[in-house]
Amino acid sequence: MWLDRFERVDGQLMAVGITQSGSQSLLTPEQMQTSNLGSGRYKAITLDTSFARWERTSACEYATAFEITSSITDRHGMFSIPYEGGNIVFPAWELQRTLLGAPATVANHVYRPGGLELLCSPVCNSDNFTIALPVGRELGPRQRSDVLTERLTWFYAYPSAYRAWNSIYRHACSGRIDIDLPSADVQLSAHGRIIDGVFYARRIYVLTLAPLEPPLDWAKTDREIYHFVNGRMRHVKSRQTGDPRLRPIGDRWNLTDGEWMVVEKFVFPQRSSSRRWSCNVRDAVDGVIVKMGTGMSWAGLDNSRAKAYVSKQLYGRMKTNGRWDQIAEFLASSRQQD
Repeated sequence: MWLDRFERVDGQLMAVGITQSGSQSLLTPEQMQTSNLGSGRYKAITLDTSFARWERTSACEYATAFEITSSITDRHGMFSIPYEGGNIVFPAWELQRTLLGAPATVANHVYRPGGLELLCSPVCNSDNFTIALPVGRELGPRQRSDVLTERLTWFYAYPSAYRAWNSIYRHACSGRIDIDLPSADVQLSAHGRIIDGVFYARRIYVLTLAPLEPPLDWAKTDREIYHFVNGRMRHVKSRQTGDPRLRPIGDRWNLTDGEWMVVEKFVFPQRSSSRRWSCNVRDAVDGVIVKMGTGMSWAGLDNSRAKAYVSKQLYGRMKTNGRWDQIAEFLASSRQQD
């Protein structure tokens, strides 16, 4: 579902969601957290960048890349990051999601005036600045994590971060889904698809953030870097593991019959009938290519868990004895020619 814009319904801010079929629905800020755009396998890219390098681009083009074409407006902010001769494109909502950490309670506060002050309070002492979160039902023990404290401390202590928080509500009041960019360098993990040289990210994760401005005078802190990782970090890291030499054929990663005739010789340089496999070997090799091409986790393969396990073990053996490099180089050469 594509989040297109905000509307006021009975005095409440509601996001307008649009599906591939063109149907529209209204979502509360809490419901926005569960929205997903697209499905399937996606490539992962990790990069270091600065918010100062980001540019604006069109929401219509991005939504079209995910086959959503009906009733799209330009009221959802879009960002474009230069990367290796191309661009990574993603919506402002994804940046909001990764900066805020996405708990529903945080969403409730960001879409109201003075929400940051209502959510947390500053704790100033002679050593360092931090924030205190409320104790009670509003934030459960899991939500009151060190990572959430890191995020909110940064939002509270730095001028452009504080403005970025408040800009979310200000834009929403004018019907836009957007955020003003703060002053910082970030390490970013983006997950999406490449179409005509443009990387359309459906998910982004800010891993670390380094402010490029001094904190507010009363916020005594000498922090040089903030860690924006959470319980999903293991999943994010696993998706980052891939092989940049691999390219799909259109949207397809699996081997063609012609490719398999060559790759099979790399897999079995001296084929032995005594080796028994628990699944079709070509399927196992396809699993390796899908995982290493997209950067997804082994567990994310569409095959059964047993076949995913076989693909993982097969990759380990081929990587150790050099056969995987032969396969990757062959595919890089053959698919580049295509």
